[in-house]
Amino acid sequence: MLCSTLHKLCTCSDTFKYRRHIGSKKDSAALPERYFNLQKADNSFLLFLHRRFAFVVELLSYEFINCSDKMVQIFPDLGKTAKKLLEDDYCFDNKVTLKSATSNGVIYTSEGVQDAVSGSVSGELQGEYKQKGYNVTTKLNTSGTFFSEVALEEVGVKGLRVVLNTTVGKSPAGSIGLEYLHSALAATSYLNYASNPVINGSLVIGHGGFSIGSEAVFDTVNNSLSKVSGAFNYSDGKGSEITLSILEKGQMGKCTYSHQVSSNFAVAADLRLSRSGDYRLFSMGTKYVLDDSTTLKAKVDSTGSLAAVYMHMIRPKTWVSVSSQVNLNSLEKGGHKVGFALAVEP
Repeated sequence: MLCSTLHKLCTCSDTFKYRRHIGSKKDSAALPERYFNLQKADNSFLLFLHRRFAFVVELLSYEFINCSDKMVQIFPDLGKTAKKLLEDDYCFDNKVTLKSATSNGVIYTSEGVQDAVSGSVSGELQGEYKQKGYNVTTKLNTSGTFFSEVALEEVGVKGLRVVLNTTVGKSPAGSIGLEYLHSALAATSYLNYASNPVINGSLVIGHGGFSIGSEAVFDTVNNSLSKVSGAFNYSDGKGSEITLSILEKGQMGKCTYSHQVSSNFAVAADLRLSRSGDYRLFSMGTKYVLDDSTTLKAKVDSTGSLAAVYMHMIRPKTWVSVSSQVNLNSLEKGGHKVGFALAVEP
């Protein structure tokens, strides 16, 4: 776009008019008239340059503002578009999810899951309360684990968020963290104050859809870095994204790609390789929206696992989905999975 703008500046008819004007009178006898015409042309040309310069500045500012509107993501969210397409909505158990909302803004979510293999049933009750400046979430499941999260938004500085997590149960844990989001920077810092305290920190910087970031975990007991990861990401903000990651201190490499081909069709892929060469996994999937009430998804990976899910809205805010998974390498041995899910929202 900038090249096109510069081309217009160089080939503008006004520029050629100016050139023709200053070279049209070569008679030295008409010096006063030519001087007057040159003065007039100079003023016109200065006005022309001023307008073109203002246009270029406005154009670049427009591009910068549009790029700045695309907020840089925190490190765990890099490549999230492909992950959601390849993992979300698939359910190979039997699950029912019911949501309800109260007049004061509390949203309750109750979920029951029956394991397709063992037949065991588990459940979880979640409550979420959002208000301007803070958000409270609590969860209680049938295994006796209670989880709570309190998030304070815009604490002193725009974009700064304070998060406090607490888990009570068989494996008690807790953490306190800071998250800062800006158009060109995203930073997180969490302190896990469990029996083995660790500090988790990440930093991502970016502009114009490009981002580069790193994440590290420091073990306070062993006084060492237990995890170091880095990633390069590009996103157009419209569903297309590519992420190159180096994980586990360089022992694992990952590449994720997603592309929004059209408003109702998207594809994604995920490639993971270990440095030692003993682990390789390639996954690819697609999502197709048939209409406002029907969506199809399918995926396959290098282990021979083929999965598909059919989602249909039987009435407003009520979805039914059927998921299936088969192993292409052992069709005759069985072990294939089929799951049903019902979700009702307020």
